[in-house]
Amino acid sequence: MITNDRDADIVAWQEAERVLNAAKEREMTLRTKVMTTCFPNAEVGTNTLELGKGYKLKGVRKLNYNLANGQGETEAALDAISKLGNEGQFIAERLVGWTPKLSLTEYKKLEDTNPTHKRIKELIDAVLTVTDGAPTLEVVVPKT
Repeated sequence: MITNDRDADIVAWQEAERVLNAAKEREMTLRTKVMTTCFPNAEVGTNTLELGKGYKLKGVRKLNYNLANGQGETEAALDAISKLGNEGQFIAERLVGWTPKLSLTEYKKLEDTNPTHKRIKELIDAVLTVTDGAPTLEVVVPKT
């Protein structure tokens, strides 16, 4: 059943999303411009500009470090580092941290009718927390 209130809420949400996305884009453009203008030779970390009357502008320059791992490149690099002797092995063990991530596909395959699967599920459930994520919405436009 279609209601005017429901349709109005959907339209209002779409408009708010459009305004928010435009504002985010403009804010990032201005933030980058201010950072470049006020701190043209910014050091990594916190940079400060005196504005007068006790006001200061703080700009933080950050670097993102990401490891390639689409084809096991990181593991291959760590293996090569490990082969550089005791120090290489010691450094390789500490150089990259690994974060556990549940494979939902494998988790959903665990069947309570299989005793081994049931025990595996009990063990992993003991360390698993499930919470609601943020909802997503999309209006699908009909194809013409």
